Formats: sequence, structure tokens, C-alpha cells
Amino acid sequence: MKKRYLIIPILIIIIIIIIIIITCIVFKNKKDDKYYVLKDDKIKSITSIVGQRKLIKKTNKKYNSTIIKSYKYNKVKDPYTDLSKYILYLEQESNFINTKNFNLNNNKGSIQLSRYSTNKSYIIIMDINYNSNSYTIRITRGKGKITPLNKS
Repeated sequence: MKKRYLIIPILIIIIIIIIIIITCIVFKNKKDDKYYVLKDDKIKSITSIVGQRKLIKKTNKKYNSTIIKSYKYNKVKDPYTDLSKYILYLEQESNFINTKNFNLNNNKGSIQLSRYSTNKSYIIIMDINYNSNSYTIRITRGKGKITPLNKS
């Protein structure tokens, strides 16, 4: 009889612990969605500029001193408007420069923007591939030199 009375409080404690763990995981993921972080570099994510989008795949890789992060967003209603707003933010507020010709009027394509890292011996390259309902943002931080696009 006394064992029954012990089981109920233990179950309640276990359920509370599970709820706390799930809450921490959800809030951690929400916080991570606001920025792309590569070592000392923190770049506002596309979702912090255009609003929540469906992130279906996130990858992190490291090769020696090179860091590569990739974010794939799917079921996007208007990727061209999202990317226009995000590129404008990156160029005006985050010191990125265009390093590849692109045309958002095409159904699919790719964009490349770059900037120097906070550690000036590194650069950050942002490659964006898009189509009519999705986009993938790949950010690379590594050693290198930025070659601006000639606008002639």
C-alpha cells in the first residue's frame, strides 16, 4: 500500500523533469534560429529578417580551420521576396558584398555574398541556392581573399 503512494509522486517528478527538458530544448532552438554563428562571427539569420520559415535540414561541418554551416528552408511561399529582403540586409547592415552575378527573376539560381570575418585573416562566404519554393543558405568561414564582382 505504501509503495503505491510513493509511485505517484515519483511519476509526477519524472513528468515535470521531462517537461523542463523539452522546454529548454525548444527555447534553445528558438534562440539559435535568430543567428548563424561561426566561431566569433554572428550573422542574423534569414528568419530574423523575414519571419519564421520551415527549416528542414541543418548541417555543421569543420575541416581544419574551415567551418561550413548549411540551412535548407522548404515550402517558402515567396522565396524571391525573402531573398531580396535578406540580401538588402546583408549588404546594408552586415558588410557583405556581392561576389557573383544573379537574377532573382529566374525560377532558380544561386547567389554569393562575402565579407571579412571579425578575425581579419578569415572570410565568410554565403552561398544561397534557390528555386520557386525553397532556398538553401550555406555559410563558409575560412582563410581566403574576397574578390569583388566587377560591375562594369
